[in-house]
Amino acid sequence: MFDLDLWREIFQSINKNRTRSLLSGFTVAFAILLFTILFGIANGLNNTFTEAFGTDATNSIVIFPGRTSKANKGLQAGRRIQFKNKDYDYILDEYNDKIQYITAKVNRNVTASFKNEKNSYQVRAVHPEYMFIENNQIKYGRYINQNDIINKTKVAVIGKVVEDDLFLKTNPIGQYINLNGIQYKVVGVFTDDEGYNEENVIYTPISTAQQIYGNNDYIDFMHLTFNPKLNYNQAIAFGNEITKDLKERFDVAKSDQRAIRVQNMALASKNIEQFNFVLGAIILVIGFGTLIAGIVGISNIMIFIVKERTKEIG
Repeated sequence: MFDLDLWREIFQSINKNRTRSLLSGFTVAFAILLFTILFGIANGLNNTFTEAFGTDATNSIVIFPGRTSKANKGLQAGRRIQFKNKDYDYILDEYNDKIQYITAKVNRNVTASFKNEKNSYQVRAVHPEYMFIENNQIKYGRYINQNDIINKTKVAVIGKVVEDDLFLKTNPIGQYINLNGIQYKVVGVFTDDEGYNEENVIYTPISTAQQIYGNNDYIDFMHLTFNPKLNYNQAIAFGNEITKDLKERFDVAKSDQRAIRVQNMALASKNIEQFNFVLGAIILVIGFGTLIAGIVGISNIMIFIVKERTKEIG
């Protein structure tokens, strides 16, 4: 029930003690505002990290070859490491129980044309499993399959941007696209939540690319996802184990950091999780500390008010 006399007494008390009331209100408002801002910053950073990963698999490991920076076993520094199909097979066979998906990759920049339309794109020659690593979504048609790898077929799966650039109003499925003078049959169109950069790509079978670009079994690098059942520490240990084995396989010094580089998302994910936990703890301490300070301030003010009105209270 609304009590007019009570509210009148409240406003009279506030008016009589303006400075005290203003400081009390400011203390509480500042505490709430500070807590809200800090909480918003924490959520913003968390969302930024999530967007940075995009829709790509967060349990991925990428293995890059490089050049040796140290001599080892009579071999000079500066030696180039070249991965081959047998190295891909070795990783797959040796760590089959720890691998979810794996693909070798060969990247090339090409000029693609269809009728009167022409543009430059990146060709990524991969295994069929790359679809799940990159989280591509087939718009229509199909993706590269194992028969394409075995038969070295000249087929291509194009991104939506490529479709929009070259095919305009023509359905690309079944059409032939010219890649640096070689005709490929378009069998699928894909989309990617990461947008333009990932949709501005053409996928072909890796065996086809190896035959065309040098008639060899060379691969540029390997990309895999580890078993989701592995925790961060196990996944990091798995990445270190791969690094160690490949260094022994290519006679690379243990302390050589340039010859074989392994980019493990588990390490980044672990660091981000730890950072978010520490940041959250700091925010809670600061936020609750500020609120407690406000409560103490208001309590002191109430004590002074009670002391001032001791005679009235009795």
